[in-house]
Amino acid sequence: NGGDPRRQTARMTARTTAAARIADEVLFPAAQDVDRADRIPDRNLAALADAGLFGLVGPVLHGGLDLDASAARRAMADVGSGCGATFFVWVQHHGVVGRLRASQNAALVEKHLAAFCAGRSLAGTAFAHVRRSGPPAIRATRIDGGWRLDGNAPWATSWGLADWFSVAAESDDGELVWALLPGRSPQGVSATALALPVFRATATVALRFDGCLVPDERVLAVESGDAWRRADRRHASLGQPAVLGVAD
Repeated sequence: NGGDPRRQTARMTARTTAAARIADEVLFPAAQDVDRADRIPDRNLAALADAGLFGLVGPVLHGGLDLDASAARRAMADVGSGCGATFFVWVQHHGVVGRLRASQNAALVEKHLAAFCAGRSLAGTAFAHVRRSGPPAIRATRIDGGWRLDGNAPWATSWGLADWFSVAAESDDGELVWALLPGRSPQGVSATALALPVFRATATVALRFDGCLVPDERVLAVESGDAWRRADRRHASLGQPAVLGVAD
């Protein structure tokens, strides 16, 4: 709960000011070099974490800022104005924070949400494949005590950078299973680096799942795929806030 609207406004002002300062002083001076680098420099993400900018959409109870959508997008636009590659890695973290916040898996929330909000753990995600039509790119099969994942995710950013990954897979019943996997050497998962002409530093790879077993303890949610896609289309229509930051 964000509490008093005046406190919300104060948090918004402080964080957008911090985001703009970091973009100008830390990110932008090195942005051209980062775009050609093999990975995002630790100092970029550390600066954002030290300013409390990993918890934009996290609840106050777990150390987050609980900013509303407009304020969060303003901070994201500022970071995007400084370095596109850093923004791309950092912004996907917030999607996982939001999904974890909404999860009914209380034990998983308590284990990870505070660390995510503080920036002690970086989260990545792989879900763009569930937007496409046709057979599931990653199939989720129910097994005793969890799910088995098989298939391919053509895009996954922050591989080797993120401590945890949110992965979406689809069951034969049209459900989306969202699982939280360790970001380093999860069993049953292999990665192929992609030769990107830009944003190489984002560590974007293609992932293959061969019998990756996910216990129920690490399942974020199971939901209707059709319902998720309707909501996703509405959200995607807003566009990326980084574009506004670059325009500014």
